[in-house]
Amino acid sequence: MPARVPMAPRNSHPHPRRAFSLLELVIVLTILGLISAIAAPRFAAADGNYRVNAAARRLVADLTTARATARHTSAPRTVTFTPAAHTYIMAGVRDAANRSADSTIDLSAAPYRVTMTSAAFGGATAVTFDFHGLPDRAGTIVVSAGGYARTVSINADTGEATTE
Repeated sequence: MPARVPMAPRNSHPHPRRAFSLLELVIVLTILGLISAIAAPRFAAADGNYRVNAAARRLVADLTTARATARHTSAPRTVTFTPAAHTYIMAGVRDAANRSADSTIDLSAAPYRVTMTSAAFGGATAVTFDFHGLPDRAGTIVVSAGGYARTVSINADTGEATTE
């Protein structure tokens, strides 16, 4: 009868596993902390720029909608700005969210969270588009957040709203 050869234990490996040392973990966590400290301010700045651009695009889209609605219905449409409250109302333009007769937009609320610095239309804070879609006056609206600002202008000759 052949001699029995003892078997190696099942959990023994030819090359034992090494775990990370405490020093290695501390070094990795320190590097991750430094990367986070560098990235956080850049992210905050990018967020402010994004919010200002989004609010300016929303203003241009809403002014274009008011202008198109005036032309489509052959009736004037007025957009009234309240810079102190960071809001504007589009009279006679239905609000898609609550289906009311007038749209009220609050730029200080999510997702924009911006400040309406000014709304100037030759001494007024409102612009009216006539039945041809032409404004009664030219003007500008300035929105800002996080050190960024955008100006939305309305051309008196065409009624076109653009971002500067």
